[in-house]
Amino acid sequence: MDPYNNLYDRAMRAIAGRPIGSVVERTRAIVAPPLKDLEGDAKAGLAALKVGARPTAEQVAALQAIVRAMRPSALSNAGSVDPLPEPARPVFSEWPDFARSIVPYLYTIGRVDRKSQPPLPSEPYGTGFLVSEDLFLTNHHVVTQLSGGTDVINAGEVEIRFIQEYNDRDEPPVPVEGICAFHPEEDAVLMRLTPTGELRKRKRLAWTETPAVEGTHVAVVGYPFPDTSRNPLFMDQIFGNKLGVKRLAPGELLGARKSSIFHDCSTLGGNSGSPVVDMKSCLVAGLHRDGFFLARNEAVCTEVLQDFVLTAIRG
Repeated sequence: MDPYNNLYDRAMRAIAGRPIGSVVERTRAIVAPPLKDLEGDAKAGLAALKVGARPTAEQVAALQAIVRAMRPSALSNAGSVDPLPEPARPVFSEWPDFARSIVPYLYTIGRVDRKSQPPLPSEPYGTGFLVSEDLFLTNHHVVTQLSGGTDVINAGEVEIRFIQEYNDRDEPPVPVEGICAFHPEEDAVLMRLTPTGELRKRKRLAWTETPAVEGTHVAVVGYPFPDTSRNPLFMDQIFGNKLGVKRLAPGELLGARKSSIFHDCSTLGGNSGSPVVDMKSCLVAGLHRDGFFLARNEAVCTEVLQDFVLTAIRG
């Protein structure tokens, strides 16, 4: 993916008409060297892109950092979605409509936990979502981490928590019975759950049939938790101390390549396996799998996932 592609338009949308100095102050706290002259590099990068010139690597990094610093993460709260902070509202004007439309699907997106014995709390490892009444889609690497590298999950070892909101009620976790199927090439796996009457009643997300288009507004829905590979100041500014609970993070699609799509939503380690949802249609555009700090995130595209899930369901 070309890092220069549409960067000017994306940066201007993120800045949303504010003085670049005020935006830089927000960003400066969460970026470390070598981004020393953040404001100067950002201004020079915008000036270069505006006239069709190629900015330097430092200028690209400064602009990418500014964009990512303006990507918030809202809480799911008692079955509703919090509003975005003021700086992001002009960028994502459709958020109020999306926040209402996503509600019926919120509790089909769950946190993947290793079960532990009381009084010890369960250990979160990632996110995933229901694709049938008893099949749950997440990343292969989540299972690898859960199983200590064996890729074997025995009944009773793993459970899914479908609510797990900040400072709110929860419901009993749903046990994982085992693995249904691994995708042969991509970072995706289907786990088989013990079906419950409550899950059968919930409305499941559907797949988008539209190819990924740069600039499309999307949101990652999942459970970010502390991540030592990220700048702690980034975590504090975007997520505060409310981690391991259900969150929705808006951003843009940056493009696609082969079986991957790219986006710039704010994510942490626990977001592995989160659905990437189109904010207009509430359809799934991908399965978040990885990210590069302050640059871009990657997801498995919906075309790959649809074929994989349909093949597994048909048996």
